[in-house]
Amino acid sequence: MAFYKNFSKFNEASLKGNIGVPGEGGTTGSWLETINREQKEKVREFERNNVNLLRNFPRLIEDSQRIQRGKEKELSELCEKAFYQLFGTLLDDVTLDLKIGKEAQQMMSSTPEKSKVKIEDIVDERVLNEIMKRKILRTIQQGKGLNSKSLLNLPLFKDGIKEILGERNAEVYITNLNNVVKVMEFFDSTLSEAQITQAIKMSAQGACDIKIEEIKKDDEEKSKEAEQILKDLESGIDLTETESDILSNLKVTVKARGVDMGILIHESLKGIYKLVTQMSLEHLPEEIAKQVLQNTDVISGEPQEFKYGPSMQKQFEKVINTHPKVKNITDNLARNIINAEKDEVAIAENEMAAYQEQLFFYVFGQLATLGKDEPKEMLTVVFAVLSDNKSDIERLFFPIVSVCIDLIEQEFKFQQSKKQDLSKSAEVKAPAKTELTLSELQEELDDAIDSEDYEKASKIRDEIKKRFNK
Repeated sequence: MAFYKNFSKFNEASLKGNIGVPGEGGTTGSWLETINREQKEKVREFERNNVNLLRNFPRLIEDSQRIQRGKEKELSELCEKAFYQLFGTLLDDVTLDLKIGKEAQQMMSSTPEKSKVKIEDIVDERVLNEIMKRKILRTIQQGKGLNSKSLLNLPLFKDGIKEILGERNAEVYITNLNNVVKVMEFFDSTLSEAQITQAIKMSAQGACDIKIEEIKKDDEEKSKEAEQILKDLESGIDLTETESDILSNLKVTVKARGVDMGILIHESLKGIYKLVTQMSLEHLPEEIAKQVLQNTDVISGEPQEFKYGPSMQKQFEKVINTHPKVKNITDNLARNIINAEKDEVAIAENEMAAYQEQLFFYVFGQLATLGKDEPKEMLTVVFAVLSDNKSDIERLFFPIVSVCIDLIEQEFKFQQSKKQDLSKSAEVKAPAKTELTLSELQEELDDAIDSEDYEKASKIRDEIKKRFNK
């Protein structure tokens, strides 16, 4: 087992020796060392330019919590609403339990600090590959959460925060949260893994978890669901993978806690991605799944994920955006932002973010389920992306991205057909209605935006301007 020589030096899964990472497992050109060098340069520059920010860091946290005091419930509800809008129908069957609060320490109490099984005692190559696969998934998942600052600065969040806190307080609050993220990135790069582990144990600022329960349904409910599926099929509507989840009879909850909105967004995103990470275990026998979990889901493994996760996630995002069809779609969405009227820029920006979030979520799901028979297949794809090898990316990774683009298009068409069916049904059943009042039109506008029906929203706005802005 010389292949795993470096990997076997660690008690829990490490990116060092992981064959999915360039420069590890006997390959040349260390990706980890490249990231280390880049981080050292960023750290030196950050220290030079942000002396006061580092000195005032504790005050930033205190100030943020002071500003949000008494408004935690409204901010938490905004977070839930925003994530449902960003991920659309992907979260149709998921309950989001997202709250600003200090329950992180309690939530993490059940997570073991270290693995009880040493990697060097595992000799099954298949098990070792599954451990490496999950370690990479957890690293990308952690990186996605840590790179969530862009979401905080979306109109979807910023405008809502302004409504809750008032414009002046909201500006200070958002600025503080952005600065906290910068300082935390600095600490993740400079503190040792042992120091970060200790900090997590002693004063965790946020945590997330998922809960999956089986729902027992009576015969009448099962009959209704089966009847609906048959109707959809008879209408020529293809059942997407997400739509067929109706058959799984599961209640899924994402629980996230954070001491402020910035950390809550980070933990919420991590929790949503944890749903997908969980899928990587479903095909495994119980004993193998247990060994994988014991060597990956431990507190002592998180500092490494903090350190390398953002760079790994950004590399995947960068490569996804070079896919010709993705580039074409995002270019069109960017033009919509540039050409939008002043009052519609926010809608266009949110629409762009929603597409990017949903696409990355689909790609991550494909990675998680790739290599069920041979996990090395997934590790080979990861190696190609991190190596930035154009020919291997086009051969191994772009087909996965293409599948995900198609899934998004299929889901969009499916939802549009459902809306059309509902609209036709309403036209037949609904009695003639008098002209809507301004408040009714505004309510219709809010509903259209929430359901991401931007064409309808635009028509309602035109009607409001025509009738009431005279």
